[in-house]
Formats: sequence, structure tokens, C-alpha cells
Amino acid sequence: VQEQAQQEADINRVTSLLYTIPTVELQPALEEAVAVFQGWGGRLYLLPTDTQKSELYECGEQPQKLDLGKGRPMEENLLWQRYLHSGVGLPNHENSTKPWSVKWMRAVYALANVPSESATDSNIWAIRDIYQEPLFRALAPSFQFTKIRGLLSIPLQYGQQIVGCLTIFRTTVNTEIMWAGCNDTDTRQLMPRQSFEAWRELKTGAQEWTEGELKLAQALGERFSNAVKQYQLYQQVQGFNASLETQVREQTAELRRSNIELKQSADQQKALFSIIWKMRESWDLEAIFQMTTQEVCHLLQTSRVAVYRFNEDWGGQFVGDFEAANSDGTLLTKLGTNPVWDDTYLQETQGGRYRHNETSVVEDIYNTGYTSCYIEILEQFQIRAFAIAPIFIGQQLWGLLGAYHDNTRLWENTEVDFLKQIATQLGIALQQGEYLLQVQTQAKQLTLFAEQQQTLASVINKIRSSLKIDKIFAATTREVCSLLNVDRVAVFQFYSESHKGGEIVAEDVKPGVPSIFSAKVYDRCLNQDYVQKYRNGQIQAITDIENSGLNPCYIQMLSHLQIRANLIVPMLQEDQLWGLLCIHQCHEPRHWQASEIEFATQIAAQLSIALKHATLLAQTHQQTQELSETLTDLKQTQTHLIHNEKMSSLGQLVAGVAHEINNPVNFIYGNLTHIEEYCHNLLKFYHCYQQHTNECPQELLHQAESLDLDFLAEDIPQLIGSLKLGASRIRSLV
Repeated sequence: VQEQAQQEADINRVTSLLYTIPTVELQPALEEAVAVFQGWGGRLYLLPTDTQKSELYECGEQPQKLDLGKGRPMEENLLWQRYLHSGVGLPNHENSTKPWSVKWMRAVYALANVPSESATDSNIWAIRDIYQEPLFRALAPSFQFTKIRGLLSIPLQYGQQIVGCLTIFRTTVNTEIMWAGCNDTDTRQLMPRQSFEAWRELKTGAQEWTEGELKLAQALGERFSNAVKQYQLYQQVQGFNASLETQVREQTAELRRSNIELKQSADQQKALFSIIWKMRESWDLEAIFQMTTQEVCHLLQTSRVAVYRFNEDWGGQFVGDFEAANSDGTLLTKLGTNPVWDDTYLQETQGGRYRHNETSVVEDIYNTGYTSCYIEILEQFQIRAFAIAPIFIGQQLWGLLGAYHDNTRLWENTEVDFLKQIATQLGIALQQGEYLLQVQTQAKQLTLFAEQQQTLASVINKIRSSLKIDKIFAATTREVCSLLNVDRVAVFQFYSESHKGGEIVAEDVKPGVPSIFSAKVYDRCLNQDYVQKYRNGQIQAITDIENSGLNPCYIQMLSHLQIRANLIVPMLQEDQLWGLLCIHQCHEPRHWQASEIEFATQIAAQLSIALKHATLLAQTHQQTQELSETLTDLKQTQTHLIHNEKMSSLGQLVAGVAHEINNPVNFIYGNLTHIEEYCHNLLKFYHCYQQHTNECPQELLHQAESLDLDFLAEDIPQLIGSLKLGASRIRSLV
């Protein structure tokens, strides 16, 4: 408990020294840390950063530097550096030791077995005896002239960054006292008589680093890591402040040189703030150029100030200028609107000195050694002296800001600095302007894309709601013409598969643009040179037909239709070229954007789908009509078949009935002869009976009267004759 309390007290004492307000005091903290470990010396090494060099704090006895004592500190040894950075490295595989840690190096150099896993996250290197440590063999010679024997290296890690290293040195300690070669632990031997002093021998040895000291070292390492990081941030801020203070002192000293320079600088700063403010208020680059050149020209009291922009070939042109009156009161020759001025030297060197952010100051062009042709160009614009500062957008040289004078002039440093500041602000304004332009362009593109998608959706809805191709073409050309803001949108249909001609079947035009609706086109060039390309799905986007390299006959046809720029997208039907979607700009050239070409392609694809649907609908109607007529014919045929079937069945029925009737009729007809014969015999017997019988019984008489035998005698032959006649007729029918 006492040891832990003592360690906490030591840690607090070192921490209080580290965080001394208002700065971080590393040297006193180092000295206190050495005292805490009862060390012989120590050192605090800070790794270099992007803005700061490496630093080394020392306390007590120190080893020699590397390279025979004339070079680097020992912390810059390659093995030491790898060891320091092993704390932020990753293991080779799961549960393995980090490369270049102490345990890893011992295993690699066959000094110990590779541990299966690290016992602690600490990367502290505790060396009991530097002369007995094999890994320290390269650095041990640096300690040979010192009493340093032990070493404790504490890497300082802040997050995933190594910021430095704290090293504590220890010397040897007395291990035993030998009297005449014998060890006697009696404490009285510590105070022998001087006459026996020669018999005493002190033996020394290296000290072991205890577990408590290692824990204390780890805790102090965390404090030092945070303090070093804070110190580096503080030093960085101090560096910035010192830089600002230096600039302020230089400006103050410069301003004190003369009241004129003071007023001039004040006016320049005022003008600079005014220009910056106006730049922030306006996003119009032309207005910014005009305002800036005018303000700078008035402030520097020079003849002309101009802004020059480089092209891709490092030629360029003036994009803004302001001319004051000449020194003799005459007007200067104006540079004009966007005059091209290609400087061969700047083209060959890709910006020359300006690409290195250097200025060019010429007091008199006749004392510079310029070529006569270059001087003639300068004389043409009354330029005798000039100062030019580069304009950068980020790290890219964009152009130049030049102040030109019609007479010799000694340019002051403040004037050149002011010109550089204005050029810097112009670069910022240009960068902001380009960013705003990009944002506006993206917003415009997104808006246009949304409108295009809305128009495309509208076309698709029209196709779904109606398959009347004429209405679809009319609505589509109208919406595309309005959305793309073109002069004419038309749908051209080829006459046949030979594609030797065609006509405009749908169109929408702006007011004042001649209509070509129903115009018939027969052009040999179209068929020979372009139809095959359209059949392969190739799109034609022409910015200006006069500078397009097209065939003269094709240009003549387009000119006849008053077309200056056009966008042609083929409309295909099952790999066959049906027609073209034509988008025309009639009065001026036009550069077709990729989004416009993509939109036109989508529209043409939807129109092709509409054509396919309409064709399928027409085919369906035709097939329906043919099926209807076929159905009518089938019904009539079915009726005839049914009638014939009925008649055939009836005939078969009649034949069967006739057969069935014919048998009994023949039977009846055959028996009528017998009946006639029997009746004739009976009547003959009756008459014979009447002739030979005089007296007839009364009963028979009554029976004869009731039967009316006389009538029967007459009627029976007639009845039999009728039966014969009917039977004969039936026999003839069946």
C-alpha cells in the first residue's frame, strides 16, 4: 500500500510539472521522472511532425550520438525506430505478438520462443544490463564511456500515433563488500580503520527493474504521451502566432518607414477589404473582373490593369481589363473583348515562373533584353512597365493579374504585395465562382433531368392510355420541343425497307419557324451514307452543319429545311429502321449535352415501343376482322351442314319408314285379291240362296234388312277397288 501511495505521489508530482500553466514544461518533468526512478540520467525524444522537427530533452549523463558521436541521437537507430512503432502495428495473425516488439525480436533472433499471445499491452523495454542484452548490441558502444548500465525505454503513444520516447538510465549499485576476499555482512565492517582500507573491495552490479517500477513507467508514459501531444499542439499554435507576430512586426516596420507608405498601405488594405467584400457580394465573374481591375488601377495609379486566363495549351486571352487615361491625357489602346495573346515562352514552359507562384516586375521593358517583336507588341498597347502576379485556383495556375504602365515605373514592394493579395483573392473568388457554377450546373442538370423524366413518364402514360400513334407523336414532339427549348422536333418515317425516301409524319415548331410537316424527302446521300449507321443504332449529334464535315449534298438538304444544328435518333422496329426522331436548331449552332442526347434516346425508344404496340393493335384488329368473317362463314357452313344432315337423316328415316310401310302394304295389297274373291263368292252364294229358297225365316229377313245386304253387295266391290288403288299408290311412293 505504501509503495502504491508513493507511486501515485510520484505520478502526481510529475503530472503537475508537465501541465504547468500556461505551458507544458517537459524538462522539469523529465528531471523529476529520473529522480522518481533514482536514475543516473534520462532523455525525452519527440518524433518529428509535419510542422515540427524532432526534439531531445536530456538529464544527467548521456550516451554518445550515432555515427561516431557526430550524427543522430540513438532514438533514430533503425531498430529503435521499428521498436517504437511496433506499439501501433497489427499482429501477423490472431493471438500473435506485434512485429518488432521486444518479444517478437527475441523470437526472430532466436533469443526466446515466440509467445502464443502478449501478456500485456505495454511495449516497455526494460534492460537490466545493456552489455548483456543481445538486441542492444548495436547501441551499446555509445554507452562505453558512461556509467550507465541499465535502461528503461517507454514508448509514448497517443491514440494510434507514436509521439516520442521516454528513456531512464541507471548506473551500477554496490552488491557486496569483500574483506580480503571474504564477504562479511557485519555492518561494523562499513567503518573500518583506515589502515585496513586497502583490504576492502566493493563489488557492483546492474539493478533489476521491478514490476512496480514497470507499472509506474507505464503510468508515467501515459502522462508524458498526453503532455507531449499537448506540447506539440501548443508549439504549433506558438509557431502560427510567431509567424503572425513576425508578419505584424514586418508590416509595422515597413509602415513606419514613411507616412506615404503608411497611407498607401492603408489605402491598399482598405481597397483590398472593399474588393473582397464586393467579391463576396457578387458571383458574376465578369463583374468581379471589371470591379477589381478598376479598383486596382485607381489605387496603384497605373495605366491599365488586366486579367489574363490560360488555355489548355498555355496560350491565353484577356478576360477583364480597365484602362485609365494615358500620362499625356490620351486614351490607351484597349485590349478588346477576349483578345487572344499567346506567349510562346509561357507555352513552352507551361506558365514559366508563374507556376511557382512567383511575380514578374519590370520597371522598363527596354532594359530587360526582350526580343524586338515582343517589345513591338507591348508598344502597341503603350506598355512600358508592368507588374504581374499569378492567380491560382487551389494548386492550379489559372491566370495572371497584371498592372501595366505607359512609362517607366519603380514598383514598390507594397504595390507588388498588394497585387499578389488581390490575385490571391481573385483565385478564391474564382474557386468559389467555379464551385457555385458547378452547384448551379448540377442543380440545373438535376432539374432538367427531373423534367426529362417527368416528360418521359408522361409519354409512357400516353402510350399506355392511348395507342393512337398520331396523338402520341403530336404530344411527344410538343413536350420535347418545349423541354429542350429547340426550334423544331419532328418524326420522320421511311417509305419502305429500301429507305430511299420518307416524309415527316409529326412535328412541333416554335413560332416563326417554318413547318416541314408532310414534307417528302428523297436524298441519295441519306440513303448511301447514313441509313446504315441509323440502322445500327448510331445517333447523330451535329453542333453546326457548316463545320461538321458532312457530305455537301446532305448539307444542302439540311439547309433547305433551315437546319443549323440537329440531333437525330433512330427509331427501330424489330431490328428494322422505321424512322428518325429529329430535333432541330434552325437559327444558330447548338452544342448538344450528354443528358439531352440520353433523353432523346429514351424518347425514341418509347416511341418505338408505341409503334410496336400500335402495329400489334392494328394486326390484332385485322386478325379480329378476319376471325369475325371466318366465324360468319363457319356459321353459314354449319347451317348448311346441319340442314344437309337433317335432310340426310330425314331421308334415312323416310327410307326406313317406307320399308316398314311397304311390307304391310304389300301384305294388304296381296290379300285384297283374296278378300275380293271371298266377298264375291259370299255374294254369289247369297244370291243363289235367294233364288232357290221361297220362304226365308223371318229372323234372317230381319237380319238381311238390318245389314242392307243389297247395298253391301254393291259397295264391297267398290271398297275393295279403292283399297287396291290406295295400296298401289303407296307401293309406288315407297
